[in-house]
Amino acid sequence: MGLPEADTYDLPVDSNYVNALKPYCDSITYVSRWLNAACIYFPQNNLLAIQNLPFVAGIEMSRYETKICTGTENLSDLHHGQINLLKGQTDRMKASAFKKANLTGKGVTVAIIDAGFTGYTKNSLLRSVRANNQIKHTWDFVRKSPNVDHGSTHGTAVLSCIAGKIDSVYMGCAYDADILLYRTEKGFNEKFSEEEYWMAAVEMADKHGAQIINTSLGYNERRYFQKDMDGKKSLLSRAANIASRKGILVVCSAGNEGDIDWKIICTPADADSALTVGAINPWTGIQASWSSFGPSADKRMKPNVAAYGYVMAADAGDGIYETLGTSFSSPLVAGFAACVRQLNPGITAYALLKKIELSADLYPYYDYAHGYGVPQADFILNDTNKRVYDTAIFTKPTFEIVFDKDSILQVILSTDAYVPAFIPVRGYYTLPADSMNQYTSYEGNDYKSSVHFYDEWLASTEISSLFTTEPGYFYYNITLDGEDYLDEYCVINVRQKEILRLRKSFPQKTYTFHYRGYTKTIQF
Repeated sequence: MGLPEADTYDLPVDSNYVNALKPYCDSITYVSRWLNAACIYFPQNNLLAIQNLPFVAGIEMSRYETKICTGTENLSDLHHGQINLLKGQTDRMKASAFKKANLTGKGVTVAIIDAGFTGYTKNSLLRSVRANNQIKHTWDFVRKSPNVDHGSTHGTAVLSCIAGKIDSVYMGCAYDADILLYRTEKGFNEKFSEEEYWMAAVEMADKHGAQIINTSLGYNERRYFQKDMDGKKSLLSRAANIASRKGILVVCSAGNEGDIDWKIICTPADADSALTVGAINPWTGIQASWSSFGPSADKRMKPNVAAYGYVMAADAGDGIYETLGTSFSSPLVAGFAACVRQLNPGITAYALLKKIELSADLYPYYDYAHGYGVPQADFILNDTNKRVYDTAIFTKPTFEIVFDKDSILQVILSTDAYVPAFIPVRGYYTLPADSMNQYTSYEGNDYKSSVHFYDEWLASTEISSLFTTEPGYFYYNITLDGEDYLDEYCVINVRQKEILRLRKSFPQKTYTFHYRGYTKTIQF
């Protein structure tokens, strides 16, 4: 990449500064080269004295609790729906194209920063990872030990979504990648030190040659205000941005706060240089309701892309289970990124992020629920230079835009492209209602409500097939004149060819429409 072997970030903090802090604090738990900072615990009455030390530029106080982005359901036997889900989590990204091109993440080092990796040393889904000596380094920052086979099954599940395998089915894209495992969480009892552990893990990942970092941990209302999700406030987001400058792509889960009061992305997913990943519901083909929304607090587009938020993953024993969360959409994309990196060994972290965005199936359309959509391996292997921002006239138009004399804009779907959307529902009979999330089931004279597949639905239940390609929804977003962030966006369940009518308004707005691979942007 043309980067120096060492830079000023690699220089140690002046030991005189560190020693001068010691009389004022109970402990110094970590000293960061990257931030030229020390993490200290000290009596409150020493605050002024520390602030007045001539080498102290500032003090940032922290109050920490932990939140792991996941939910689980143990399942003893594979149901046919689970087998479909297992295959679908990589099929949705067209990962077979990577496999045919012999792109398996080989030669690429992926670090996983998580809450623990219980069972990774014995689960058969990770047998090939162990047999091929792909685990290159491990460290538990909580216990200061190389043993990370404890603490949580969460990291084990994340690892399997990058490099796991069951029979002949690969659970992630980068099953030949080298792996670094770092534990930075003490579960739900830890209150003070996770962010400094995370920062230390990023620096250690750099030291051990990481090219991609996956972090499925996020911090939100128990540590920050929403206004702090600006990519600058937290130590994590700052460290993620430094990692990018040093050639490391940090892949982050967006968070699972979409259906609670917090709503938006967590940190470090707010970092400008992080590849933030939202979650897709495999049975509806669009955002899972709990997947956190963008934009960042300073109006930057987040998430960048999306992937399945429901997966089959390795458990703490010797089995597989079904789980959900952006915790798992993130490693699916991290494995995808490792394959892209293998294909482009000299690529910078920023260029790698942009190439993955470019490959996503909604690009150049985007919104704050799906980003640019789901990355597509077959596009990576073709000419990715075709796509440019603001236009996507590369496929046959799937709709036309008509203006009438009353200043009405009408979008009409093309006859050969029009396919009424099918939303999988359970129950005996379905009647369309005024929202794609509201259906009615009819059995005899007994009406039952809400038979649409919930975002907590499980593949173990008798359900219909998954969306493994871009679903046939109509997407549009609106930007106000002079602004560079979205004012509105919408996903429409296609039920008729005359899909949309809009009246001209002032000031002028920019509209971007997307349907079945075709995108058009106009001002109106």
